[in-house]
Amino acid sequence: MVKMVNCKQLASRRLAVSAIIALGTSAAGALPVSAASVNPWSIGVVSLGNIGSSTKPYTADFQGSAAAVGDAYFSSFSLDSGTNSPSGGYSYYGGGNFSLDGGTVYRGGVQTTGNITLTSGGINGNLDAGGSLFGSGGQVSGNAILGGTNQSSLNSGVTVTGKTSTGQMYNPAFQVSSLTSFFNGASAAYNQAADAGYTDQYGAATIDISKLGLGTHYVTIPGSVLAGDYGVTVTGVAGQTLIINVTGATVNLGSLAFSYHGITQSNVLVNTDATNLTINGGNSFGSGYDLLAPTAAVDYISGSFYGELVVGSLMGGGEQDGGPSFAPPVGPVAIPAGPLPVPADGALVAAGLVGLAALKLLRQRI
Repeated sequence: MVKMVNCKQLASRRLAVSAIIALGTSAAGALPVSAASVNPWSIGVVSLGNIGSSTKPYTADFQGSAAAVGDAYFSSFSLDSGTNSPSGGYSYYGGGNFSLDGGTVYRGGVQTTGNITLTSGGINGNLDAGGSLFGSGGQVSGNAILGGTNQSSLNSGVTVTGKTSTGQMYNPAFQVSSLTSFFNGASAAYNQAADAGYTDQYGAATIDISKLGLGTHYVTIPGSVLAGDYGVTVTGVAGQTLIINVTGATVNLGSLAFSYHGITQSNVLVNTDATNLTINGGNSFGSGYDLLAPTAAVDYISGSFYGELVVGSLMGGGEQDGGPSFAPPVGPVAIPAGPLPVPADGALVAAGLVGLAALKLLRQRI
């Protein structure tokens, strides 16, 4: 006797089983998924390499949050994230080691993939490191969560007012290494042919896009031109965005100051693919600009900079004095936050077995 099967029921059962099997088998090869997302443009200073070096630590203040894909070395330094910080509760986010010899991290802690060394100074917040804690002095006004050990306890030690936990799994607020592809991609995307012009005379460049319509506009200025300028005047209207592409392998922006009319700083971005860039003197409140230089080794000699700094690497002793972050008109504005734990192998196997059991049951019914 041939058993008649309802084709619609059969198709429905097979679809359901396929979904179950897919759940079990795809989970085994799945990558970690995001718990949330972080806007990289909200970070005041971003280095896609190192900040300072072991022999020449960075010696100035950042009035916003900071991140470095590589290592960071600070001396006589202060960091105050205030309210301009990504989610996660930290002022500094790193992909390597973090070293502080004098100074203070205010209103937020430090989270980095590598080791943390505190010689003197204070950190008002938690430490979260994938590595160990080193140092012979200073104080942490919070907890120390370490993937490694507390090596500072072998000397006079770092004072931790909260709890010190060692051998902990490192779970970052977001993957700092992804900043590299994010900002390199953004810089390449903004390197468009110019649809706006400029004039340059008496040591100042003038750009007027107010009559070009709403949307994003581009202007290209050689770095050699800006090297002799003290200022840039930008005129536009609400609803416009201006990308200033600066050309040249070596660029000197000196103490360049901006003046805005009808358009705000957060809608203007200076973008360059220079490999070497110098800032000396900087700017101040109301005359700053946001800089995207992801391939540049930046020597920020001295002065103050009011705006967002995204660089390939950073040396020197200039201050970053906060300022509005660039507001991208289009494209991605967020990167994945720290990964959620991947299901354990046992859970993956169980999911696969559920799928196989369902398939067997279906075959018995057919």
